[in-house]
Amino acid sequence: MDKQGFCSFVNSITKQLEKMHTIENDSRFSRKTSPTDFEKLVVDASKIVMETDKIACKIDYTEGGHAFPDIVYTFDDKISYGIEVKSSTQANASETSWIILGNSILGSTRIDVDDLYIVFIKVGNNGCFIKSARYEDSVSDVAVTHSPRYKLDLNQSADQSFFSKSGISYDKIKNSENPIGLVTDYFKDKGLTAWWIAESTPAVIKNWNELTLDEKKEILSKSLILFPEIIYSRSSEKYKRLSKWLVANYSVVDSSLRDKFTAGGRATLTSNGEVFNNLPKIFETFQNLSDQFIVEIKNVSSEDIEEFWNSYNLQNDTLDNRLTYWLDVVARGFSTDSRVDTYIKFINNVLSEVYRP
Repeated sequence: MDKQGFCSFVNSITKQLEKMHTIENDSRFSRKTSPTDFEKLVVDASKIVMETDKIACKIDYTEGGHAFPDIVYTFDDKISYGIEVKSSTQANASETSWIILGNSILGSTRIDVDDLYIVFIKVGNNGCFIKSARYEDSVSDVAVTHSPRYKLDLNQSADQSFFSKSGISYDKIKNSENPIGLVTDYFKDKGLTAWWIAESTPAVIKNWNELTLDEKKEILSKSLILFPEIIYSRSSEKYKRLSKWLVANYSVVDSSLRDKFTAGGRATLTSNGEVFNNLPKIFETFQNLSDQFIVEIKNVSSEDIEEFWNSYNLQNDTLDNRLTYWLDVVARGFSTDSRVDTYIKFINNVLSEVYRP
């Protein structure tokens, strides 16, 4: 059976399910029905279509299994196709909205098939609605739970799919050894941050106040290193990259992130015996973290450097070069500020107290 033939086969299964509900009044179309029983409904409908249309096919379905897709159909020509069954028993079922989360892009339980469809059954107090669509055409985006998953919209056309928009084929992601990397690179190219939690990231979301003092110092120091705009920018948007990075790398959320760096306004500070009046509070934060700052800028990974310091030359990577690059970024950020020389002098004074090459 070719792909067009399987598309027709799925359409026949969908019509059979509708017949089982509307004409035969099958009691399994109920809000009490489990996801597994909805899968079995699709299997039963498949067998009826096969018998009616005299289609030779082997159905591979394991009740309560966790394979993807749920049902695999192998035809006489040894070509296999799949149906993933989705169901919803929410009280207010909608006939117009067909959005649902799909499988993980990692596909750790995936069975290889030549093409894949989704059958979505919704049973609510206002009726039963059934829709099917080609899985690949229905992927509208990549969403986040504990790991990246496909977001599905059975109403969209194929040219609206994530794969069409991204230029990355479903097969390329499916067969990749690093599918998350492919999708992450796509979002980066668009200037966006893919902030899902990596395998090395703690699974439990924490509030800032739950961190130890050492953890706070490490995170604050690395934040100043990777996101120097925190120091020089006056934009209300300057914490956006940091907040996503905190979630993705430390599973930390905080509703008052700005206060961790600038609470209190302005300060008079002393460094190397020199008094600096009326400095923004961020400079006091930097001074208090200066010892940890040196530790972190020395140890920050080349992967982080490559991701966040776009023009840094990793081919000539030394601690001195890292410091020089970072200072240059900060100086350029302050270039239109009349006190830029004062700010850079203070930073240099502080660094000279904690770092002596």
